[in-house]
This record gives sequence, C-alpha cells and structure tokens, in this order.
Amino acid sequence: TGTSGSLYVSGVPGSGKSHIVRRAISSSLGEVFGHKGGRRRSKVVEINCMTLRDPRRIFALLLEKGFGMECAGEAYERDMSFALTHLRKAASCGARARKGKPNSPGDMVVLVLDEVDHLYRCQGDVLYDLFSLAEMEGSRVVFVGIANSIDLTLRMLPHLHSIGVEPTMVNFRAYLHPELQQLMQDRLRTLTGPVFDPRALELCCRKVAATSGDMRRCLNAAMAALECHISQSRQKDREGVDGGAPGRRLVDLQHMSLALGRCLKLPLINGMRALPQHQQMILCSTALMREGEVALTTLYAKYVDLCRSSKISGLAFNEFENACTSLNDQGLISLVNKKKNLHSKALRLKVKLNDIVFALQGIRFFHNILSAS
Repeated sequence: TGTSGSLYVSGVPGSGKSHIVRRAISSSLGEVFGHKGGRRRSKVVEINCMTLRDPRRIFALLLEKGFGMECAGEAYERDMSFALTHLRKAASCGARARKGKPNSPGDMVVLVLDEVDHLYRCQGDVLYDLFSLAEMEGSRVVFVGIANSIDLTLRMLPHLHSIGVEPTMVNFRAYLHPELQQLMQDRLRTLTGPVFDPRALELCCRKVAATSGDMRRCLNAAMAALECHISQSRQKDREGVDGGAPGRRLVDLQHMSLALGRCLKLPLINGMRALPQHQQMILCSTALMREGEVALTTLYAKYVDLCRSSKISGLAFNEFENACTSLNDQGLISLVNKKKNLHSKALRLKVKLNDIVFALQGIRFFHNILSAS
C-alpha cells in the first residue's frame, strides 16, 4: 500500500523465507512506490543480525545505511539511546523536509533484518524498538523481521501490545515431498540433458521431507550424490573399467543413498570433526583396523604406530584410556571389560566405520593418513 508497517516472517530453516521476502520486495517496489511521474522512491536495507558483534550497534548502522547519516561520533558508539533518538527522527515525517539529506520528501525505507531472534536473545529491548519504529505516527519505515523462531512473537506479543505495536505475522512451514521435487526439477531444467535418475531424485526429496523439509539439505544431498558419481567414474576410468550402459551415467539410487546417509548424519560427522586430535587419532586407528571390537591394548599399539609414523607425540596408556572414556561418554564407542582386568578391556564402536572414515577424510591431516592406508 506504500504505507509504513511491520512484518514478522518465521519458519523452519530452508523453507525459503529470506529468498521469497527478497523476491516479494523486488517485485512490489515498482508497483507500490514506482508510480510514473511520482516523487516517492524507496530504499531497501538488508542486514543479517548474526553478523553484529554488538546488537546495540544496529541503530547507528540503520542510520548510515538507510538514511545516509554519518554515525562515526563517540556518542553513537557509547549511547544506544542517542542513536535511537536520531533514528526515530529520521524515520518520522519531521525528517522529510530537512534539506541536504539523501532521502527526499515521501521516500520510504524498507528495513529487512534476517536472524532477528539473535537480537532478542542478546538484547530484547532492541527488537521492541525496531518494531515500534515502523508504527510511529508519520513513519516512513517498513520493517521486516525474519527468523527461524516461530514462537518469538508469542513471547514478545504482550509487550508489543502494551506499546501499541502489532506486526503482521507470516509463517513458512517445512516443504513437503511434492514441493521439494518440483523445486528440484525446476533447478535441474537449467542443465543440458538429464543428470539424475528420476528415482534417485524422488528418494532424495522423500528422505529430506521426512526429516526436515529443508530445501538446502535437498540441494546438498544432490551435490554430494553428483560428487560421489564423478568420483566413482574417475576411479573406473583409472582402472580401465567400462562404465556400463548409458543409464549408469546418471546419478542413480546407489549414489543418492550414499549421499543421503552422509548428509543426514551431518551433526554426527561434524561432532567427530570437532574432537581433540588424539581422540580423532583413536577413531582413525580403529577405522584402519576395520574391526567392530578390538582389545584396548591392541588398539593402543596401533595408535602408537600411527602417532610415530605421523611424527606426533602419542599419549601414555593411562591418558589414552582417559581419551577412550571421553569417547565412550560421547556415545561414539563402548568400553567393555568382561574380566575386570586391563588385558580384557575392549573397545566396541557405536558408529559405523564408514562414518568415521568420511568424517576424518574431511580433515587434511587424516585424509593423507587414510589415503596412504
């Protein structure tokens, strides 16, 4: 309508919130503000709140990006209320008539803040002030807040109502299987010729829809499946193996199953990649032995050999045992001691060997070790 107001967009990750908001703003600017012969223009300012070291800095940042004001003074840095006062003046009708400002009378400023739940967690009052900015009398600001937290406004609503602010709320639900499949097919139409077996694509969309409905996971799984296919094809070329029928040139169910297994286990994979180096060395030693259960003394000997060949200092046995206990506490292994003595103590994996290899291959140090073995 060309008037001020506030909008809160929420929904699960990967549901297209930020993308659709950008597209909607881009397509509506000309219709709402771009009347032929009219003086009214608009300016769009986008900020991801996760990039802000200090959430209170948001007011000065909006003055600079939205209204072209210099905010380098010490007062803006030290006093949040000083910057907020100037932002309210700039956003109100009273600022229109001031000459020498980049925004002429009637100009609208669209403020789009992504990940606004970060502001609420760090400095709740900041978010209240931003919503009220668009509801002031004579305001020329449209405020759009985007976040994953669906219940954020429910927590904020009582206070927002008390200050006379009621943002319009839009919730994005997770994508369903048919929607994911349609989006993926739309993306793939830009490629020359078929790349994915239709059954592989359907498996990808069904699996992701059942777990999260996140479009980005669908794209990541498709990319991982393609990389798996390329890797296997290169291996066959090196070995002089015939690629088989033309249909095998497509990314098939086998490639997609491998990729989905890896992508949907991402938290586990990232957890192993974040372990201390010696705990990773223990998992690497286990992976190289390729046994589901191994005596702790045998594993320690393998671990010492691996440390020596990698030219790093290994742990003493008691420290090694403590590291194994830590892995046990994290649910990656299980320590078994049937006869209650040192030599009967064994380590049993609670994760798949292939998952360990996949996780550690993403680290250059271990990639070289695993490739050499």
